[in-house]
Amino acid sequence: MTRRNARCSIRADWHRRIARDRRQSVSRSGDAIRADPDYWFWLRRTGGVVDTTRFRAEIARTIDARMAERIANAAKQNRQLLIATTDFDLGVGRAWDLAAEMTRPATLDRAHDVILASCSIPGIFPPVILDDHVHADGGVIANALFPFDLADFKRLGAKLRERGETQPVRVRVWVIMNFWTHPAVVPIDPASRAEISRRSTFVMFTTQQPQLLERLELLARAVSSDVPRLAMDVHFTTIPPGLENDPAASKLFDEGWMQKLEGFGFASERSGTPWDIVVSPICGPRPNRRRKKTS
Repeated sequence: MTRRNARCSIRADWHRRIARDRRQSVSRSGDAIRADPDYWFWLRRTGGVVDTTRFRAEIARTIDARMAERIANAAKQNRQLLIATTDFDLGVGRAWDLAAEMTRPATLDRAHDVILASCSIPGIFPPVILDDHVHADGGVIANALFPFDLADFKRLGAKLRERGETQPVRVRVWVIMNFWTHPAVVPIDPASRAEISRRSTFVMFTTQQPQLLERLELLARAVSSDVPRLAMDVHFTTIPPGLENDPAASKLFDEGWMQKLEGFGFASERSGTPWDIVVSPICGPRPNRRRKKTS
């Protein structure tokens, strides 16, 4: 075997090992966070149909004292980790500063509850009670947490001017949305009330996504034009159209689906056009609508 062939063989073996370790990691993660069916949900009346005990234990294992210390140290450097939930009592979104929640006395239970609530799918996962209010998935309000408006950026611009900053400041927002921006095309029975109801709910939720992204882009344009020496960029990516018909896409946790999304994300990042372009929910999804990389 030549030296060149030996190097190629070693490189191929290295890539195979990485792929194997990645598959094993995804498999272990999927098993750890998979929610178990709660066959007694009709008797327990928890507000869901699955038992999240194992899921919450995995959250506690991951967000341990060491991770809490890292998050707290990052907060001291003005790096916030915000978690979104939906307050079902008030009908509003809530943003939680995870570092602040971790400084509460005794244990990290409060932070674990916030994380569990943030991904509790309504009607499937039981909701979580926080401050005597019912909280669940923050995606009900918005699938991207951005709790700032034009007035906030104007105040930021004013503070920068007070400090004597003369160089332009650019704010960059990166959004990775683990969802589609348009619903799948499916035939609907016009005589079925159940199908019409399910489809209406899904379409309403799905079409929230491009509207949210469009609002972010409009905000970026307003900040760049209305706030002196302040500019804002928004880049985002979502699950591409065409994958919504994959049978695994409708499952809660599927190893093959997770690997497919990971592969898509990796290939997209390596391409010259990793970012999406907003398409109105009035229009259908357009293939190959991607934005080039920027420095």
